[in-house]
Amino acid sequence: MEIQRQRQKITSLKRYTPKQFYKEVVNVKLDDYLAIYSIPTRDYGKLYEIDLDKSVYDRPNLKFVNCKIETLKEVAKKSILGKQPVWFGCDVGKESFSKKGLMIPAIYDYESLYNMKFELTRKELFESFSNNPTHNMVFTGVDIVNNKVKKWLVENSWGKKACKNGYYHMMDEWFGYYVQEIVVHKKYIPENIKKIFKTKAILLPPWDPMFRRK
Repeated sequence: MEIQRQRQKITSLKRYTPKQFYKEVVNVKLDDYLAIYSIPTRDYGKLYEIDLDKSVYDRPNLKFVNCKIETLKEVAKKSILGKQPVWFGCDVGKESFSKKGLMIPAIYDYESLYNMKFELTRKELFESFSNNPTHNMVFTGVDIVNNKVKKWLVENSWGKKACKNGYYHMMDEWFGYYVQEIVVHKKYIPENIKKIFKTKAILLPPWDPMFRRK
């Protein structure tokens, strides 16, 4: 009964300026969050900047350090275990079954259908323009068995009727193929990577920054 009464409670509308809304609802220092990517067609351990890629027109361009995919996994795990969700970008349509909320490599048996092998590596997926960040979601949980990550719990933004009550269950192998970027608090990022953020960035063009060859 108490829950029903709470749901029926009427609240008044409130006006905000953008800064007021940010302070009351967000209230975190956004500069404390850093982006790390894993693009195998570019040099690792370098700082990159994407020209004209910004959320606000008068703010700096997006900058990221390119790391091996294993680094992204480890940093994401530390953040989740620290009770901090992880924003990430991925190729959401690849080898996923949205109705059941599953992300599993080889979930569809294309090899039997086409009578051919599908054995591209992560780098080959980038080189063949077959791996592209198409959607952003949030890691909210991680399944660890014998000190090894098996699955990731993913909260989507399509509502509870999509996926499995609004969530995906991602196998760690899927992460290894189709996740390109994460954003985490800097306290979870290794010191050697944080130092790279202080170096001069390599400027990338605003078009197709993922796939341009070395």
